[in-house]
Amino acid sequence: MDVLLTKLYEIFTAQILDVGGTKFSIATIASLLGLIILAFFVSKLISETIRRSLLNRLRINRGLQEAITVFIKYLLITLSSVIILQTAGINLSSLAVIAGVVGIGLGFGLQNIASNFISGLVLLFEQTIKVGDYIEIGELKGTIEKISIRSTIIRTEDDLFVIVPNQRFIENNTVNWSYAGHTCRIHIPVSVAYDTDLLVLTETLLTAARHEPRVLSNPPPEVWFKAFGKESLEFDLLVWIDDPDANEPIRSSINFRIAYEFRSKGIRIPFPTRELILHNPKVLSQIATAKYPEDEEP
Repeated sequence: MDVLLTKLYEIFTAQILDVGGTKFSIATIASLLGLIILAFFVSKLISETIRRSLLNRLRINRGLQEAITVFIKYLLITLSSVIILQTAGINLSSLAVIAGVVGIGLGFGLQNIASNFISGLVLLFEQTIKVGDYIEIGELKGTIEKISIRSTIIRTEDDLFVIVPNQRFIENNTVNWSYAGHTCRIHIPVSVAYDTDLLVLTETLLTAARHEPRVLSNPPPEVWFKAFGKESLEFDLLVWIDDPDANEPIRSSINFRIAYEFRSKGIRIPFPTRELILHNPKVLSQIATAKYPEDEEP
């Protein structure tokens, strides 16, 4: 047993790596990795503590709090890693050369990761989108819950969490409903029959908007005449709200009220119709009344 322990000790303490004139064994490498991992968790704990105890008290908005927290975390990780490596006697200048050579090789295979990393830094410091903003990118709508270095987490209206690579926000057009304030205008399309009294229709739509408590009175709701459709008159009811997250629930509530008001005022919503013209109805009648051999009784 003692011989086995001696052999294991020799294996773990044998010098297997030379970096910048400093020799390392398996035990030394393992201890360095352990210290760096510990530094990572301690840095995360410190940054979260600063956010909860200091940034919340300063009444800083949620997006800026997240950006500051991420910056502090990675700054502490970098500083602690440098201190650990220097304490271990590693020459960082020689390590930088090695890292540069390895980085060139890995760069071709890790282009997407590097691009997402840079995009994450841009999002955090530009603040064009922030944690808490309600955004729309492609078919995806939701509230930003977290922006990390590689990806952004979005909570959809169905309370699903979608992980989106940061590069997508840089390369694609993103609608930020919460940018520069939290008011936005929503359009509710309405189609009515051609014989509708337009004054009654306008007042009905405005009444439906005023019955929704989440609709702002300033700016006031508006009714726009959009077009003369093939089968109906096309209108838009425009209302302002200050809660972009509730866009769809507010739209649904107003639609319910419009349906109720239309029914009580007798306003018709036209159904699609098709006109069938018979150029020779006598021939059609003859075909319908004609007898075929298989119809005759034996």
